[in-house]
Amino acid sequence: MKKIGKYIPKILLLDTAVFLAMAVTALFVIKAFHMTFREWVFFAAGAIILLGTIAGVIQLILKWEKRSKKILWMAIFGIILLFASPVIYFIAVLSYTPEHVVERDGKRYVAYVKGFRHADVSYYDYVNAVVVGDRIRIREVYKQRKDPLENPSGCEYEIQSTIYYDENGNAIE
Repeated sequence: MKKIGKYIPKILLLDTAVFLAMAVTALFVIKAFHMTFREWVFFAAGAIILLGTIAGVIQLILKWEKRSKKILWMAIFGIILLFASPVIYFIAVLSYTPEHVVERDGKRYVAYVKGFRHADVSYYDYVNAVVVGDRIRIREVYKQRKDPLENPSGCEYEIQSTIYYDENGNAIE
């Protein structure tokens, strides 16, 4: 067991796999309590997993004996990264939804703003800086596309509809 423990920090790909397993386990555990991680936690974990995988593959390639084999596989891996980077960036940009911690009706919520043709704001229970409730509590649809919660000019946005939800996620109003 001591031999295995000595080599684990030297293998970045294994460390990344262990981190991924721990993150997925933590997600399942908090899901059992009707919570989920906030969006920034998913982005941070994704960045750690992506960078750990890249560094781990490079580390494995550099451990090979033949220099020509190293150069060939580093070039292939570099080309793969070159073509994959815009796709990864595009997915990250499209999956981003602004998040705001707001107080409404005397209670704290985390609001996620989605929108293409109109702004759709979903409010979830605020638990702490890392975790939110996984059931929607309030949903507002605005006629405008802009983020109504990030409003430095102070202009009013017209609400198209508001729906309140109970503890089980069923619409009540």
